[in-house]
Amino acid sequence: MGCELCYTTLVLAMLFALVAYLGWGTGDVFGTIASRRLGVITMLFWDPVFNLLFLASFVPFMFKDLHHLTLETLSITFFVSLFFVAASFTLVKALIVNNASVMGTIMGSFGAVAVILSIIFFNEPITTQQALAIVTIFLGIVLSTLLNS
Repeated sequence: MGCELCYTTLVLAMLFALVAYLGWGTGDVFGTIASRRLGVITMLFWDPVFNLLFLASFVPFMFKDLHHLTLETLSITFFVSLFFVAASFTLVKALIVNNASVMGTIMGSFGAVAVILSIIFFNEPITTQQALAIVTIFLGIVLSTLLNS
C-alpha cells in the first residue's frame, strides 16, 4: 500500500509540474504579446493589478495565519519585492526588444542561478555532475544568445 501512495504522489507531482510548465509557457507567450503592445511601464502596472484581483479570492482563507505576520517578515517581503520589480522590468523590456524564445531559454535557467546562490549563501554542497550541468546550462545560454545575435 505504501508503494501505491508513492506512485500516486509521483503521478500527481508530475501532473502539477506539467500544468505549471504549460501555464508558464502560455503566460510567457501572452506576456510577450502584451508587453510589445503596451510597453514596459504599462505592462508592469496592469500585471500586478490583475494578479491582485485574482489573489484577492484567497483572502478569506488567510485570516487565521495573519498572526504570523511580523514587522521582520513584512520588511523582508518588501525588500525581496524590490528585486522582483527590477527583474520584471528587465524581463518585460527584454521581451520587447529581443526574441521571445531566447528570452524564454534564459529565463528557464533560473534554477541554475538559484543553485549557485544556495552554494554561496547556504553552503549547499553539489556533486560533480550537478556542477557540470550548471556549466552546460550557462554555455547553452551563451551559445544561443551569440548565435541569435
